[in-house]
Amino acid sequence: MKIIKLNDQISEKQIIDIVVDYLFNGKIIVLPTDTIYGFHCLSSDNEAINKIFKIKKKKINNPLINLVSSIDMVKNLAEVNEKQEEYLKKTWIKQAQPTTIILERKIKVMDDMFNFALGISVRLPNFDFLIKMIDKLKIPIVSTSLNKSGEAIISNIADLGEYFNLDEIDLAVDAGGVKSKASRLIDVRDINNIKVLRQ
Repeated sequence: MKIIKLNDQISEKQIIDIVVDYLFNGKIIVLPTDTIYGFHCLSSDNEAINKIFKIKKKKINNPLINLVSSIDMVKNLAEVNEKQEEYLKKTWIKQAQPTTIILERKIKVMDDMFNFALGISVRLPNFDFLIKMIDKLKIPIVSTSLNKSGEAIISNIADLGEYFNLDEIDLAVDAGGVKSKASRLIDVRDINNIKVLRQ
């Protein structure tokens, strides 16, 4: 596993270029977010997604979150009406709390790995590094917590070797200690009956 330190001697642009190259080549990457560290790969890369499931020992029918860089990117994945778009803008632009949103997915856009009973979960991170990276990719990335299923979330890259086989991870971007609380999860498929699934 290769480790790159964010805010070190290498520029942010260089790090983004490296991460993008790794992702386009089907690699598994540990990245910091505005909430927790997580495993990441391209949302379109089923082989890499399967690797993440195996690393985490996660059930294959347990849906994953997609990180996006804009609301326009969400519209490529999900059905978004006017009221839902206004809700997304209100929730994400202010970013009072990191929030993952479940919407009705567009048919055949994603497979069952992203299936919340035909829904899809999306989040716009409040983290400039990730936004720039996803913008460069032009497609969403999978994000799932840095832990084995059911275990505590790892908040420090230095601890990775205690929990995982480092040969299974291709790259880690180290931003030091980060928060250890996942985003809240809200289902807005019925915008008139919003459901908070995780605070």
